[in-house]
Order: sequence, then C-alpha cells, then structure tokens
Amino acid sequence: MTLKAVISAEEHGALNEAIQPEYVEKDGMYFLDAEAVKVGNSLYSLEDVSGLKSALSKERKASEDAKRMLAAYEGVDVDEAKTALDKVKEMSSWTPEQKVQELIEQKEKKLSKEYGAQIQAKEELLKTRTVQLDNLLKTTAATQALLASDGDDKTVKLMLPHILNQLVIREKDDGSRHLRIIDEDGTDRMSLESGNTGHMDVKELAKQMKQSEDFASAWPGSGARGTGITGSTGSGSAYTISRVDARDPVKYQAAKAAAEKAGKTLQMTE
Repeated sequence: MTLKAVISAEEHGALNEAIQPEYVEKDGMYFLDAEAVKVGNSLYSLEDVSGLKSALSKERKASEDAKRMLAAYEGVDVDEAKTALDKVKEMSSWTPEQKVQELIEQKEKKLSKEYGAQIQAKEELLKTRTVQLDNLLKTTAATQALLASDGDDKTVKLMLPHILNQLVIREKDDGSRHLRIIDEDGTDRMSLESGNTGHMDVKELAKQMKQSEDFASAWPGSGARGTGITGSTGSGSAYTISRVDARDPVKYQAAKAAAEKAGKTLQMTE
C-alpha cells in the first residue's frame, strides 16, 4: 500500500488503526510523519514546498521581465551610456548654440565610427590604384620616347629600366601630376637643349642616352657617338658636360651658352 503525503480527516479515519499513528494532524489535515534521510550530499525529506514553488515562480517571472527590459538596450555599451548620461546633465546648463555644436560633433563621431573602416579601405585602394597608374604613366612615356628616338623593341627592353630609374611623378598643389627626370640625388633635371629653360622631358633623356657611349649600342644601327669637349668647337656632334659639373650653375650655364653659340647640343656624361 502506498501512503499519501497528506490526507484529510475522513481519509485518516478510514485507515487501518496500525497505520493511523504514522500521520500527524495539523490544521485539520494529516501529514505523513516521515524522517529526513541523507544520501550522499543530498537530504531527502517530506516538506511543504508550496512556498518554495511560489517563490521560484516569482523569481522566474522577475527574470523574464528583466530580460524583456534589457532586450531594449541590447548592444548598448554601459560605459558609453554612462558617459552619455553625464553629458546630458552637463548640457543642462549649455546655451542653444553649444547644444547644437555638441549634436554636430556627436553625429560626426558616430559617422566616423560607422564608416571609418570603409573609408580607410577605400583610401588604401586609392593609393594602390594611384601607384599602378603612376607606373603605367611612366612606362608608357618611356616606351614612346624610346621608339620616337628610332629605337625598336630591343631598345625598349634594354633601356626601359634605365629610364624608369630616373623618372618620378610630381604632384602640384592643384592635384595635377607631372613626369620629372631626376639625377642621382633626386633633384629634378633641367633641359640641356638650346633655348629650353624648362625641365628635361623623357624624349630628351632618351636622345641623350642614345648619344652616350654607354647606351648607344641599344639602338639599331648605332655606333659610338663622337663628342667634343665642353666649351670647345671640336668636330663632335655635341658639347658635353659631366654630371658633376652640371650641378654647378656657373659651369652649366657656361657650357650651355658655348653649345648654343656653336649650334650644337649639350650632352651630359657620367
């Protein structure tokens, strides 16, 4: 026979007299008088758990209510929220102009945070594309100059690295980009052609290299070009000036004037 934990007075009276003493009467009900037993770390006993269940139900409801309330603030940084509340208190004494300025700054910060990574990625891509375009511009200009100087595919293959090594892109204040020929120190080279006071261009560089003893063999049908001595009127086809002397304004102007007077070109040598 299975004994119930709690029975009524009527049920108690119907029990066998030998079993009735196993129950204790309380508030008109009879409770099974069971002894608590400890099994391992657990204690088993017959207790009124209605209060516990009620408390557990209330806690569960409170937990669910709290979760619903917190869901509205999901993704909100606690520190940022506290800072914002402090800022609101601070703004209570601000003028309308100050409040507007603060709203603008906060909007800028938000946009910067949201789109900062995207902007940075675009800037990196722009830098990469700029480098690619610069390289294409230099290669195209050098190739065209070599072919214009009566060079062929072999000339381009042999001379392209030497010309590219002396080419840079200069950007002006207005954003325009220009090719410049530089010397070993990275200084922009000026034209050596008679009557030209501007910068040396790629075509002039290609002509110079074609007439130099070091590179003349890269052109089809070219031999060593004869050269005179700076300031002389020898039989050579051009006046020459060393790269070192060309950096001296006095020597450079004197050599250029002598070449112009003789109706010859001024070439730079190593």
